[in-house]
Amino acid sequence: MKVIDAAGHSRLSREIALVSHLPAGMTAPLLAEALDHGGFDGVAPVFAEIDRASWHGVVPNGVIKGLKAIARGAPSFARADVPVHADCHWGNWTARQGTVTALLDFEWPRFGEPMHDWFFLARFSGEHMQAAVDVITGATGIEPDCLRAAREVRAASHLVFDLGAEITRGGDPAELVAALHELVVDRVWWKK
Repeated sequence: MKVIDAAGHSRLSREIALVSHLPAGMTAPLLAEALDHGGFDGVAPVFAEIDRASWHGVVPNGVIKGLKAIARGAPSFARADVPVHADCHWGNWTARQGTVTALLDFEWPRFGEPMHDWFFLARFSGEHMQAAVDVITGATGIEPDCLRAAREVRAASHLVFDLGAEITRGGDPAELVAALHELVVDRVWWKK
């Protein structure tokens, strides 16, 4: 159970709007403020963050160029018509004897697109990422290359937004710069 100060949260109205779309017995605590999830919101915000990162000189030019190439393949806007969990990594699932019993931690749910949740499932599967991708493509019917491209865009988006936040805080961006290099140069989402 996650206990938070509901009175201090402005996401409550988003929760109220989403609750009728959730399965019986499932609740989504706190959903209402304007979306600020650091995720893919559309191609324009991603380009703005890439440009911001390049101003600070912490990301090599080749990586910036690669990020822009990834962003050019992104849809103009993220959908906002399907309930999504938006923090759908494996630490938020419980299972018993091979059956999923619960999805936990409804701090970020919103109307979005399922690709966001699929990205998180694959991203946080570690050495089992390809197995997760195989399950996702099998269950959704999405072509593997389309799924890879969509995940790559979301990874780029998350990383550049996190990098901007780290720079703003005056923190050390080295880990995020390394992750951007892995994304762009090593093409981690395309490895099979």
